[in-house]
Amino acid sequence: MLTNNAYTLMLALLNKADNIKLTNSKGEKETYNISSSFFSNSSNYPALDSIMIGSNFISGTNTPNSYGLYLGTGDTVPSVADYKLSGEPIKGVSSPDAKVAMNQNDNYLEFQATLSVKNNNSNSVTVKEIALFGRLYTNGNIYAVMLDRIVLPTPITIAAGETKDITYNLRLPYSGT
Repeated sequence: MLTNNAYTLMLALLNKADNIKLTNSKGEKETYNISSSFFSNSSNYPALDSIMIGSNFISGTNTPNSYGLYLGTGDTVPSVADYKLSGEPIKGVSSPDAKVAMNQNDNYLEFQATLSVKNNNSNSVTVKEIALFGRLYTNGNIYAVMLDRIVLPTPITIAAGETKDITYNLRLPYSGT
């Protein structure tokens, strides 16, 4: 489910706003200058064709501090007020390759990422939720901002050392007129 952060960002872009207030992954409201945060040509900012499994956390916490798709153990129904995973993030997984597709027709815009997720842990992991985080800078600090979170209808278990493909879709209604 798209979060309030995603809706706020879309409205700000439509209204050509300079600053927006979003909830970061620690649950704090922060003001961001979107022209410098979202549209930099620097390689420090994510491109949709380089999405990956999120693996960067604030030291000593389970709080994401970078962009990517974070996998989690929670199964709480998504809410527009979400700003973090509902369960614990799954650590020790990697996805070196991602296949990304963008599609558009008269009814929707779609972003799809297929990740080959390898479990580098000594035990199996069960993926129950996936969240898409963007990364923003403000006052010299990096913050992760959740844009979307879904709970899988059927959890995916990945055995130790095993690799499985997981596909994430984000589809937005669109009128091409």
